[in-house]
Amino acid sequence: MVILFLLLSSAYGSFNYTVSGFGSGATFAHQLHIAHSATIIGAGLVAPSPYYCAMGSKVRSETACRVNSYLINYESMITYTINSASSDYIDDITNIANDRVFILSGLYDNSVPQSTVSMTLQYYQYFIHNSYKINTVFNLFSGHGWVTYNSGGPCWATSPPFINNCGYDLAYNMLSFLLGNLTPKTIQNPSNLRSFDQSDYVDVWQAGLSTRGFIYLPQYCISTIECFVHVAFHGCGQNYDMVGDVFIKESGLNEWAETNDVIVIYPQTIATTQNPGGCWDIWGYTGTNYTYQNGLQIAAIHSMALKPPYVNWSN
Repeated sequence: MVILFLLLSSAYGSFNYTVSGFGSGATFAHQLHIAHSATIIGAGLVAPSPYYCAMGSKVRSETACRVNSYLINYESMITYTINSASSDYIDDITNIANDRVFILSGLYDNSVPQSTVSMTLQYYQYFIHNSYKINTVFNLFSGHGWVTYNSGGPCWATSPPFINNCGYDLAYNMLSFLLGNLTPKTIQNPSNLRSFDQSDYVDVWQAGLSTRGFIYLPQYCISTIECFVHVAFHGCGQNYDMVGDVFIKESGLNEWAETNDVIVIYPQTIATTQNPGGCWDIWGYTGTNYTYQNGLQIAAIHSMALKPPYVNWSN
């Protein structure tokens, strides 16, 4: 079983959790991590942009954060983070130093180029001084997509559903780095994958979320606090409404979750007029507080992670 780092903090069994994501989902996972660094102990990021890169502007999110990393204002992002923590909008920045971060960027990724991803690495290095707590993979010939061992399209591709078969077990390498030694994986159990109503956690319309999210819930984890929670975020154009359950079933996470008693939550966005790609809020379409703990999406996902659907930790 995976080595767990559990910190019980409430009557219903909330504890530390980890996050991962691809593209806008990676940037959002990173954003969530910085906002809740006292609770989130690790992040696995595929093609991320750095925290507050967009500075509240969709135009910047599509240019500086994707096309031209020379436009990224690194010093402003660091200052913004420090000031946000000082104002209690996010957790104390000293928590970040204790966390682990896994970052992957493909050599053929022209959507979020390696120069941009390197800025995310540089951002983390400002707060995490122990190099062994950061693991990077920058040598795969992958396009813009979530990397797998044997699922999806060609490794070099950048096309929906953005699952790239690169012969590299990202799920294993990421989870083992974030959580510790893993028990060998098995096949995922279809009956353990369930949908749930995200409106139980937030006004989904205001938050730009679908009513339906998904959770992979090993049977053992329904009534025990001995399981770990991992939240995985799809990228733009990769939510359930656009590509179905491909990311949910082919990320490779469920196979490892099954044998290691890990609960995997797959929150889902929706496409809207102002967000036609169904991206996560990494530029402020839900409000100017989108990077803070009280931002609609951050608050909703944090609640999901602390009290997952179908789980009874009250006993």
